[in-house]
Amino acid sequence: MHCTTPRVRTIALALVACVAACLGTWSVALGAETSSPATATAAATGTSATAATSAAQLDAYLAGKGSPMAGSGNALMASGGRWQIDPRLIIAIAGAE
Repeated sequence: MHCTTPRVRTIALALVACVAACLGTWSVALGAETSSPATATAAATGTSATAATSAAQLDAYLAGKGSPMAGSGNALMASGGRWQIDPRLIIAIAGAE
């Protein structure tokens, strides 16, 4: 996806957040455990799955690819934390779209 306007970028981020929300909702509704093995390991060791990734690293990667999502690192980190998914997955899904 090659977006050039902030509105399209906002819509893309909202779509990815909705997909993440639906995936989380459906997994709970279907009786899946609410924490993944990575989350359990992170809780046991006191680290997070995204500890190795920072908003600045995400921004640098996106800027290097010429992505219109560059500068969204903080929002991606916040969404990843909220939905307990790796923010790099959000970037991968957006890139595939």
